[in-house]
This record gives sequence, structure tokens and C-alpha cells, in this order.
Amino acid sequence: MGICKKCRKITDLYCWHCQTGICYDCVIDPEHALHYIGSYEEWVDNLEPRPVICGLTNKELTPEDEVIRFKNMQLFLLSAIDEYGKSKPPESTLEGFTIPNTNEPMVPPPDDQSRLAKQIREKLKRYPWIRHLIEKQITQSDLERGKNLFAEPLVKSESILSNKSDLTESDQYSHRAVPRKVATTKTPSTEQTLQDPTVDPHALKSHHTHLREDNMVIQIQITKNINEGQ
Repeated sequence: MGICKKCRKITDLYCWHCQTGICYDCVIDPEHALHYIGSYEEWVDNLEPRPVICGLTNKELTPEDEVIRFKNMQLFLLSAIDEYGKSKPPESTLEGFTIPNTNEPMVPPPDDQSRLAKQIREKLKRYPWIRHLIEKQITQSDLERGKNLFAEPLVKSESILSNKSDLTESDQYSHRAVPRKVATTKTPSTEQTLQDPTVDPHALKSHHTHLREDNMVIQIQITKNINEGQ
């Protein structure tokens, strides 16, 4: 392991031309476009610069060539990769498009968000034989992230519910709703009414007198009805 000279990230890559550490983000910088990238251990064992050639055509690459570098650090002419992709069966899945002469997928997994991985996706999306598969991968990745975001509150709720097992039975049911007491309106007594400064005592006395007279009339009528019935 080493450190990228430019961004100071920990890396296992080594630029044989610059003889410095390089990471998966800085490797796409123009000054490294046609440099041989490997490991430091490989460089120590060889010490001789290797020619930078296309992994399919064996053509030595020049600054005028449009190339693509995959995650295994191999370089290819984009035109050669296009012909290689067209030769695959139309029903091939994304995993079926492997880096030539390897079993490694050309397209990095969706969780790889390094600058090199993004560059690989952008360059390959030019070609219809793989564009729809890359777009499908991105869509599925976005859906998974969305599910995880919605699932997070559910996990918290389940955690809260699981903690209820530690409570006693009386504690668990202590949250049940208790019937609320309905406020009742009490009729104020005569004494309380008289103490109210807004009430006219003479009018109140007259009102009570009429009530008593009405009660007497009703009692007389009831007595009369009983006697007539006999």
C-alpha cells in the first residue's frame, strides 16, 4: 500500500512512468492517460518501462488515440472495445460484458463512485449494445437507495417495539386510553344566585313566587281529579 502523491489517499496503484502512487480518482488526469499503471511490487520486480499498447489490437497508443482504461488498469482503443461489444450476443447481461481476456466486468458496480468508474460508464454509454444495461443498473441502484431510506424509520419502530418485551404486563398496558371525565354543569343554588351582582333579587323572588303558585294549582287539580274519580 502507498499514498497517492496528488490527493494523499491510500492506494495500491503505482504509476511506472511518474514512479509515484496514484489512486482511482487521480488516474484519469490527462498526465496519466497513457502511463502504465500497476503495483509498486510489480515495478520493483521489473524496473523497465513497458510499452503502452491496446489490449485488443496490440497497437501502441498515442496521444491522438481515444482510449478507455478499465479498473484493472488495462488500456484499450475505444473503437476496438466497440467492435468487441458488438460481437457479444444481443441477450447478454451486464455481467456478460467482461474486460477482454479476463473475467472481470467492464462496468464497475453501482456503489463504485470513483472518478475512474464514472468515466468508464460515460464512455461506454455511447454504445447502444451496453447503454441500456448501464442505465438499468443506475435505476436499480437508485431504487435500492430509496427503499433503504424508507425502511430506516421502520427499523427504528421495530426497535422500539422490541424494547416493550422488557416491560411488565401492567407497564405494557398502561398506555391504554382512560375514559375522560365529562364536565357537568351544576345548577347554581338560590343562595349562589343571589350573590351574583348581575341578578335582580326582586325579579328572582317574583319568579320563585310564581313557581310556587303554579305548583299549588297543579296539586289542587290533581286532588280534584282524584275526588271526581271516586
